[in-house]
Amino acid sequence: MKQSKEVVEERRYNILQLLQASPDLVLSVNQLAKRLAVSPMTIRRDLTELETMGKINRLHGKAKILEKPHFEGNTNNEHIEAIKYKIAKQASSYVENNMTLFVNSSSTALMTLNHLIDKSLVVVTNNAHVIDMKNNPNTSVILTGGEIRFPKEALVGDLALASLMNFQADVLVLGCSGISPERGISTVNIHELAVNALFIQNTTKKVIVVADYRKIGYDANFFVAPTDVIDILITDSYANPAIIERFEQQGIQVIQLPI
Repeated sequence: MKQSKEVVEERRYNILQLLQASPDLVLSVNQLAKRLAVSPMTIRRDLTELETMGKINRLHGKAKILEKPHFEGNTNNEHIEAIKYKIAKQASSYVENNMTLFVNSSSTALMTLNHLIDKSLVVVTNNAHVIDMKNNPNTSVILTGGEIRFPKEALVGDLALASLMNFQADVLVLGCSGISPERGISTVNIHELAVNALFIQNTTKKVIVVADYRKIGYDANFFVAPTDVIDILITDSYANPAIIERFEQQGIQVIQLPI
């Protein structure tokens, strides 16, 4: 009998929890099957999917959870990049003609601009990668200036903040390192804290957080803002459903895109 999506997702989440609790982060297929009361074949299917998602490495008859599965920037994983593309496309649907748009240093947030080439906009960003985007003659792109931080090529510091003080935006598309119901939005980069906070403060209509499943429920080192600043969270169907439900209970509109 075919299992429901919720049952499958819960089991895969439990696999990750069991691997995380293992002293060496490794368990065999048979160990997982016994702990979860399913067949080894079912576990193998789950592990194949989890490896595609970038959450584990498969070994001979075993699986190992990745110690640092959460990362930012463009990846070599076509599966991840396809998810980010979908999320960015959905985010673009909230941007109307003649709006001012904030975009932070997130690669997913920046992808949103690929879907806005038919719009006349003012885009304000601290993402230096914007210079590599396809030119839209109807859109004005303003870089904040500031100190450039590699490898993300994010513009930060006093000059970036001073520049942002002069702008308000209708919509902010904000990527992050992690987002959880308890701590809210977080980042691994302390230098981007103040810039992201000011993006949020100076947005008048919609704060849209774009975060694929790897970021959902994950707390990075540095806190940016609580969840009550978020209007819309766009993620994908791999995200933990229990955590998504808690976001919705907090009044956030959550959009989970089918993958």
